[in-house]
Amino acid sequence: MMKLLMEKDHSIFKFPNRICYSYEEFVEYFIQSLQLTESDVVIIDRATTVGAPILRNHGKAKLMTVVHAEHYSADKMDDHYIFME
Repeated sequence: MMKLLMEKDHSIFKFPNRICYSYEEFVEYFIQSLQLTESDVVIIDRATTVGAPILRNHGKAKLMTVVHAEHYSADKMDDHYIFME
């Protein structure tokens, strides 16, 4: 069972076997606990706070990201890449 301790500027996530002192650390622990394999796919949406811990811990899982319309530019796309603004 997880216990969430909230303070003004941050949260602490307390588990029986680990304490996470930030939301990013919590996401990292969560991704690690999934034990992802090469048959898994992780879809990242709005990666501002979760992107880095997912990138560090996805293992052999494939990664995909959502491209939102406000960031898409057809003139910055080719057969291999989508460049975002």
